[in-house]
Amino acid sequence: MTTVIKIIEDHLRGIGADGLVYPSECVCEIGNLAPCDGSAMHCQPGWRGASKDGDDPEDWLMYASKEAADASKAEGGEA
Repeated sequence: MTTVIKIIEDHLRGIGADGLVYPSECVCEIGNLAPCDGSAMHCQPGWRGASKDGDDPEDWLMYASKEAADASKAEGGEA
């Protein structure tokens, strides 16, 4: 049986997104969507980008647009 999470994962993969983001609240990656068991009704597709502080290359943020994620990487960060 297809679940809502599977439908969301398939859609996110289809648009090239990396997960979900609820700006200023939380993020989750494909493969671990909605780990908070909360409502994902306000979440948006998210793209993985560089952390704003850029101190640790392992740090990353999820951005609500591909353009913002790409810009964060271009500013010297890795994600």
